[in-house]
Order: sequence, then structure tokens, then C-alpha cells
Amino acid sequence: MNQFNSAAELNDWLLAHGIDTSTWGQSSKTKTVANLWAEIQRGETRLQMDPPLRHVQVVRVLVRRGDEVLIEARQLFRDGRDRLRNRLPSEKLKPGEDPLHAARRCLEEEMAIPPEKITIYPNTYRTRLVETGSDSYPGLPCRYEFHLVEAAVPGLPSGSFSTEEQASGPGDPVSQHFWEWQPDKEAGQPVR
Repeated sequence: MNQFNSAAELNDWLLAHGIDTSTWGQSSKTKTVANLWAEIQRGETRLQMDPPLRHVQVVRVLVRRGDEVLIEARQLFRDGRDRLRNRLPSEKLKPGEDPLHAARRCLEEEMAIPPEKITIYPNTYRTRLVETGSDSYPGLPCRYEFHLVEAAVPGLPSGSFSTEEQASGPGDPVSQHFWEWQPDKEAGQPVR
């Protein structure tokens, strides 16, 4: 059970378990201990206690336009840092949330797309588990459950564009998303 009353308490626990947090939040790739604590509080992340392991469920949404796919090229953090992404539109699942609902929420929150303009294709859904390090929290091992689904969103700009984060809350560092179309080299591969 994750019982941390504050980000400081979480930081103490991480340090006691050999995870150096001194570089977290210091570069454009990393988030802070406060960001991790907020993810835990919102139920987007669970921590296995011994050994430390971050568990996250992420939905990735494949939006196609001809032979191209929509990629989030980068994010702008509220503190001014610019984070390179080069990934499909993605969103962490909330506790008990259906991945198809999370895919719709991803497009609504990150791209300000009205729900009636989003078509999710349930027959394209697939999932896979990956255990790896985390770019956001270096040194903290992570187990990702990736859910991939395709969606159609008519009327998106034909070139690069940016959107404001629509559902930012406490602990969410992202203020703006930058999107671009890239060749569909990995069509259907849940690896981005």
C-alpha cells in the first residue's frame, strides 16, 4: 500500500531504498518527486514497496492521416522546460478506468477535441507489458502496461500544431503539447 503523506516523505523513502532523486526535475526529460507523489495521489501510479517498482498503465492512441501518424513531438512544462516526446498521444489511466475511455479522454484533454468528433476503434485494441527504467524518474524501475488503440479525428490541421493542456490539475507539470505528422513506419506497433 502506498502510504506517503507528502512528497518529502516519498523522497525519504526513495532515498532509503537506494533511489537517487537529486537529478529529478533538473532536466527537460525528468519530473520531480512532487510530480510522482501527485501521480500516486491521483491513482495514476502505484508503487511496489520491496523492491521499489513503479506500476503505470498508459493508453497510446494511433491517429492516422493517409500514410502518416500523429505524434506528440514535445511538451512545454509550466516551469518553462521543454520536453521532447516523439510519441503517440498518450495518457495514464485513472484507477479502474477502461483503456478505450482513457483514449478518448487523452484526445479531449491534450488536444481539446470535442468527444463527438472522436471515433475509437475497439477492434484495434491490444496491450503489452514492458519493464524498464523511467525517463521521467531515473533510477526508479517501472512496469508499464501499454494499451494501444486506433482512433479517427477529422479536421486536424495538416501541418504541425500545438494545443493547451485542458485538464491540468495539481502536480501536472504540462501546459502545452506540440504535434506533428510523421511517416507511418511502425504502423500498429505498440512501441512508441
